[in-house]
Amino acid sequence: MNKKLRNSLLLLIMICCTYCSCNQKHQGRKSDSYTQMKKNLQSIILRDKNNIIPSSDDSIKSVYNYFMENGEDSDKQKVNFYMASTYRDLNDNPRALNYFLKAQEIGESNDDIDAILQIKTYSQLAYIYCIQNNYREAMFIAEKECSIAKKAHCVTVWNIMDMVTPAFALNDTIKASKLDNITMKIIKNSHDYSKFSEIIAELLYNNTIWNKKDAADSCYNLIKQIKQQDRPHNYYTAIGAYYYKYVSKDSAANIYKEQMEKCHRLRSRHDAANGLMKYYAYKKQYKLSTKYALLLNDIKDSIEIEEAKDQTKNTYNEFRYQQNKRIQEKAHEEIEVARNRFVVCLFILVIFILVTTCLYYYRKKEIAEKLLNKDKAIKNAQFVIKKKDIELNDKKKELSELDEELSRTEENLELKMSQNKQLMKFAFMKKISSNASEIIDKFKKASEGQNNITEKEWQELFAAVDKLYPGFSAMVQNKIPKISNELLITAYLLKIGMTNPQIMRLTNFPHQTVWRRTKKVESLLCDELKFIP
Repeated sequence: MNKKLRNSLLLLIMICCTYCSCNQKHQGRKSDSYTQMKKNLQSIILRDKNNIIPSSDDSIKSVYNYFMENGEDSDKQKVNFYMASTYRDLNDNPRALNYFLKAQEIGESNDDIDAILQIKTYSQLAYIYCIQNNYREAMFIAEKECSIAKKAHCVTVWNIMDMVTPAFALNDTIKASKLDNITMKIIKNSHDYSKFSEIIAELLYNNTIWNKKDAADSCYNLIKQIKQQDRPHNYYTAIGAYYYKYVSKDSAANIYKEQMEKCHRLRSRHDAANGLMKYYAYKKQYKLSTKYALLLNDIKDSIEIEEAKDQTKNTYNEFRYQQNKRIQEKAHEEIEVARNRFVVCLFILVIFILVTTCLYYYRKKEIAEKLLNKDKAIKNAQFVIKKKDIELNDKKKELSELDEELSRTEENLELKMSQNKQLMKFAFMKKISSNASEIIDKFKKASEGQNNITEKEWQELFAAVDKLYPGFSAMVQNKIPKISNELLITAYLLKIGMTNPQIMRLTNFPHQTVWRRTKKVESLLCDELKFIP
């Protein structure tokens, strides 16, 4: 008996030792696998940060499968994010969106998750939604991104710009303008404009399109400080639009020509061809305008071909995604069925009895709670709607009052400007009552060399001519009602007998511009320009 007991104890000890040894080996293999997979994940992260586009999803798949089975929530968030990044780089947007949404879900379900990675996830989701022209969803996601970044005290201009793009696409100019101002403030405080060059160019273009000249001027001053090698791909498009609207169409044309020569991206060449077509149409040089219109059409065809290729590729990727998804779902279902079949068989009778006993009471209670909750939800919704209607009406009243006040202010400003101009004119005429001829002689002498005439000196010339020829100013305003300041200067210089070369030296205008303006003034004023010494 003692011998049998001793043998039994020895056998039990051997079994325990064998189990412990196997368990240690299993834990060692698991630890080694975890370390190797961590290294593989870090390698994938490093390649993504260096913008190295993967050729396939093979390397990330094994890492993804391992961590989804054995990793913690932080690991699962990372592998879902970089799985999505891989498919994004492979132009497989459906799969990329799917895995970004999974990373978002994991991040939202855990308060201790990596906030920086969660912000990046929202940024990528906003980017994909913009590609799909789903701008409302992109705006919603971008607002959540900025909210998380604000809580983490790491808001950057890139987070704000994720909201600017959908706001611009949705024509919400008020919000977009507000976001632009915040972005410009952050950029100016950074004093490192080169790393924000693409954003500055985008803001310059947006403010130019929205007719916000002050904001556009501010962006222009910043982008001109960026070195040539650091200029972004959208530099020429933004500068061209700004020059065309606020500087001169000739300068814009030169920018578009430079863009056409130096840029090889289809979108950039499209913008340059479009700008040159409009410029030559404005100049009535219809042959050149037609040339660039045909070039623009060819570029559009090329862009459409590229988009068609991407669409075909995305369609194939969508089909492949759905096919693989069905295979994976089927495999998971089979595994789940095999795993749960035995347990279900053991407890099915107990569950059936419990369900049968409790179903009636549970369903009755559930229906009553749902009805009660729906009534509460309807009442709350009605209250919120009424409150919002009241707030909306108040805002409308405030806006109407502000519009009236603005119109009154504009009228007062116009009246004050008109009065100031008259007072300045009378003051100058009074001041030069005895030396009008001397001022004209001074301008004639100044025309012999290159000079920069100040605004005050131009006003003195106007007053002097008006003193010698009292009806000349009224006659010019009568025959050319909406005359520009440059055309008015040309008319006064012609009146005192200046030639085209003299006008060029005084005004620093190009020869072609001076010739065109003098011809226009002479054709409109004719005999009134005769100089009487």
